[in-house]
Amino acid sequence: MKSRYLDIMELSLAAYSKEDIAQYIREVEEEGLKEHGFPRLGANVGILMAHGRRPDLKEEFVKIMDLCCHWIPRSREEDAHFGNNFSVRELCCCFMLLEKTDLIPAEKLESWKAQLRDIDPWERYDDVTTDPKNRRSNWLLFAVVSEFVRAKYLGVDNAEFLDIQIACQLQDLNEPGLYEEHNSPMCYEAIGRCLFAMLLAFGYEGRHKKAIEDALDRSVMLGMQMQSVTGELPFGGRSNQFLLNEATLISLFEMEAVRFAKKGDLQTAGQLKAAAALAADNMLHYLKQQPISHIKNRFPRERAFGCEGYAYFNKYMITAASNIYPAFLFAEDAIEAATAPAAVGGYAVTTGEFYHKLFLNAGGYFLEFETQADTHYDANGLGRVHKAGAPGPLCLSVPFPGGETCPYRRKEEPNFARVSLCSFGSSGVGAEKPYQVLSYGATDTRANVSLLAHNGITENYTVTADGVKCALTGSGEKGFMLPVFDFDGETHTVITAESNSLTVSYGENRCVYRFSGWLDPQYCTCGNRNGIYRIYKLYSEDLEIEIL
Repeated sequence: MKSRYLDIMELSLAAYSKEDIAQYIREVEEEGLKEHGFPRLGANVGILMAHGRRPDLKEEFVKIMDLCCHWIPRSREEDAHFGNNFSVRELCCCFMLLEKTDLIPAEKLESWKAQLRDIDPWERYDDVTTDPKNRRSNWLLFAVVSEFVRAKYLGVDNAEFLDIQIACQLQDLNEPGLYEEHNSPMCYEAIGRCLFAMLLAFGYEGRHKKAIEDALDRSVMLGMQMQSVTGELPFGGRSNQFLLNEATLISLFEMEAVRFAKKGDLQTAGQLKAAAALAADNMLHYLKQQPISHIKNRFPRERAFGCEGYAYFNKYMITAASNIYPAFLFAEDAIEAATAPAAVGGYAVTTGEFYHKLFLNAGGYFLEFETQADTHYDANGLGRVHKAGAPGPLCLSVPFPGGETCPYRRKEEPNFARVSLCSFGSSGVGAEKPYQVLSYGATDTRANVSLLAHNGITENYTVTADGVKCALTGSGEKGFMLPVFDFDGETHTVITAESNSLTVSYGENRCVYRFSGWLDPQYCTCGNRNGIYRIYKLYSEDLEIEIL
């Protein structure tokens, strides 16, 4: 039921104590509005209040809205990171709901609306363009949705602005229908498609409607097949492994389910509905942990482990609520869920050249390969091994960036190298350089791929219900770099090594590695967004992985 999405919004807000919110208000009162976490916090409080939740925050809500509606129309170019692009749509949605209640006096609401009417879209949004042939970031697409909603709600005329900006952003929808964001971050690929879907859901009927629909049609199946069996967004690039990622998937899938149902394609609509439920299960797993965190690890909030500098708690925790609200707003419970493609499996797919990913799904296992990584964040090779029903980090959810250039915080000392679950050989570690996909395929119960690593070794992977089988071919010394989960920030795993196997126990789950060679007992440690892993050298040309 769509009320589940309100529950997720409320849980996301519950991560902020009343003192957290009071401190946030004091900071903005003293220093002015500097980013979009603050308006998002206020908008989500108002939405929940309108649905009878969190009435205890009414006084704080009014203070937040007074500050936001004062600052947003008055931002200067150098203050563009107020985040008007994001905030205006969310405030308008909040006010639409509150007008149907008696929670806020009509004159107060009207004063807030009047200030939002004064926004000049050409001056008050970041990254806008006057030439549709220019290329811009996803910030512009956020501004498009904000302006469309503002125009519809407040009656402003911004047709020329919208036409130019949408034409600009359509250039970033590629042949598979994916949204091309610079440096290929998977989070912002999904956000791009979600924003286009949101534009349609809010009622866009302009000249670019068909082009948007055609791109979303092209991407719908691939978009679902890229989802992990655990419900997660693909790894890769900035802003990954935050709860906002799955919130984005939920809204995208729910809005698309409605669109496909209206076209009469109930099969695809049902698959999308089920894919949204899979992502919601993943979010709730993390939101039920205490204390609630905005990222998928258990390190203390103040440590900001796994977070870029801009991805701090106050901004990104509430973004999970903001990203899921369109799902609540537009989802239709009457659409009957089928089974998500990720839960069925039996496929091997690629994203094409821009996102250079390959996915295998069979037997309840899901593998994700990166062949040309943004090495600030990731590494090449096998970067994800998931099993349905098991925690994502147990084997691996994301690779390990190396050196000093990684933008997110990990352990105190830099990782010794870029690492995935990959081969090593006489010419180095395979994760350092791009991979070449040699062949791939799948049946209902089996998926496989062969990749050529930069070290000249061919890596062969086969996935069935029995697990993952890896084999290396090529001349010279061969073996695997084997990441083994050690610490999530709160709990250490139990790692047990025997003559030809190694077992990792994490809660009620186990990951078993079996091999015919030998494991060097000495290891280095590397950090990724999920925690600390031991990196072993495995001198074996074969490796089997089973997650229980």
